[in-house]
Amino acid sequence: MKIGIIGATGHVGQAIMKEAINRGDQVTAIVRNAQKAKTLFDDQATILEKDAMALTHNDLSDLDVVVDAFASSTPYEHVDLATRLISFFREDKTTQLFFCDWCFHTDQRRWQHPAGGYAKAVCRRTLAGWNDRAKSRV
Repeated sequence: MKIGIIGATGHVGQAIMKEAINRGDQVTAIVRNAQKAKTLFDDQATILEKDAMALTHNDLSDLDVVVDAFASSTPYEHVDLATRLISFFREDKTTQLFFCDWCFHTDQRRWQHPAGGYAKAVCRRTLAGWNDRAKSRV
């Protein structure tokens, strides 16, 4: 499966990257800093250095799954990027979009950091679901 992860060098992006690489998926890290991605992932992933807001449909069109793990301190940028991604794939019945966000729950420590145990478990279940759906299309 071909998976592109926007924000692959961030906390959530790294957790998803590692899980996808461990599963043997073809992974593209979509990042602002290619050198940081190269340091983190070595030759285990393709690296696309591009600002998330400058991505085009053509940049993402060969992927089975696009994961938005983009981090910004400006909330509207998340909405802007989500809107762009949805517009790219609105009529596409094969490419799946997955949007990540921070989750905090003060009563349960495991939710306090997105790259913690809970987020990793969600990554595993989500990637397993993508693989099952991809196999059913073949």
